[in-house]
Amino acid sequence: MSDQENRAEIEKLLESLPDQPGIEAYKSDEMITCVSCDRANPPNRLECLYCGVDLEISEEQGQLIKPTLRKTENWKEGISLIFRGGKGKWSETQLAEASKMTRLNAQVLMQIVETGKPLPLARVESKTELEIAKQRFGELGIETFLFDDENFDLESVSNRLRTIEFIDDTLRLTYFNHRETVEIDKKELFLVVIGARFERKIESTENYKRKGDNKLVETTELSADQMLIDFYTKRSQVSYQIEANGFDFSFLGDQKALVVNENMSLLIRKLKEFAPEAIFDEDYLSVRSSLSQVWDPEEKTDSKGIQRKGFGKFNREQIMESDNLAQFTKYSRLQWHLLHNTAS
Repeated sequence: MSDQENRAEIEKLLESLPDQPGIEAYKSDEMITCVSCDRANPPNRLECLYCGVDLEISEEQGQLIKPTLRKTENWKEGISLIFRGGKGKWSETQLAEASKMTRLNAQVLMQIVETGKPLPLARVESKTELEIAKQRFGELGIETFLFDDENFDLESVSNRLRTIEFIDDTLRLTYFNHRETVEIDKKELFLVVIGARFERKIESTENYKRKGDNKLVETTELSADQMLIDFYTKRSQVSYQIEANGFDFSFLGDQKALVVNENMSLLIRKLKEFAPEAIFDEDYLSVRSSLSQVWDPEEKTDSKGIQRKGFGKFNREQIMESDNLAQFTKYSRLQWHLLHNTAS
């Protein structure tokens, strides 16, 4: 018997089986054939049950799929589903359905809605699933759009600055790692995004025992929090960036304060006076907790291995680090894209 005849026999046998409670039965003409392995799949799947390849799904078949957007890892390429923003409240039905699809609880979704800002609702690998989710949100009366990780261009690092000078209608910017300068006219200053960088480093030591039951003996935590400013021209989504630590505030003259954050506040005030037509976004800190539900801060754990600390005694040491810089950059560049597309 050929493979084709064998497959036909199996499909005929499956059709003859009685329906079981809780199990959805599909007709053979409803099944989706995988273009890779040529096997039949239920019409409520996005990937092949057998080889994992994305299935080619028609609009009609897409109606059978109920998206449950599983968050992908930071290191993987992904696509974000972004709430388009706007004031207004979601109904209980909207919240319940949105919660099922995004796996975010209703309280987090309410926080996102109340900001009125475009914020991520999910980040996954499958564009097909997100397209279906976008359609479902549209049916609920909720506007969303897709934003690919490639658009953030995180490999292009922001231009960190050492200092700036206000010269008539021009800003002279000095780069951090060398003395090269660039000048931009105040009319070119398009967007200023204000936020903060939070870095954490936790070193832990535990008594190691081969049979388990390890005991934590020491923990050291170091943290560094500082204000952060991105500012953009319309020409590029790669910002000029000011980190409070290491920045030279001497241009403030007699106004310069002893506290770094006070100097950052003075700088922001001077930028607002210098370029009143520029857009200033100061919402990052207020939406950071909502962002972290979808765009996690970067975390890494490094083990120093097992070290002997005496006869029959061993310690295991590890370092865990977290940094929200990539998250802030995503938020910042998303704002540039949205405003740039509106202004274009």
